[in-house]
Amino acid sequence: MFYQHLEIAIKIHDINEVWVFDHLDCAMYKNTLQLNDDTDPSIHLPYMKGLKNNIGIVYPQLRFQGFMMMLDGSIKRVL
Repeated sequence: MFYQHLEIAIKIHDINEVWVFDHLDCAMYKNTLQLNDDTDPSIHLPYMKGLKNNIGIVYPQLRFQGFMMMLDGSIKRVL
């Protein structure tokens, strides 16, 4: 579904950039990776980098920005 969404956004809105947001204390990360807590942003980086790479293969014309929502609610650009 994600790539179909991108395809439509490119066609309809002529987008040239993708922004991805991850957040700490994520139940999906904790359950999938069997973590007791999810407070370290570096855990997310390999997955976000992988997504950036995969998007770049399918849509090399798109720029990518990756962001992390921290525990205090602030947002930091990580890629």
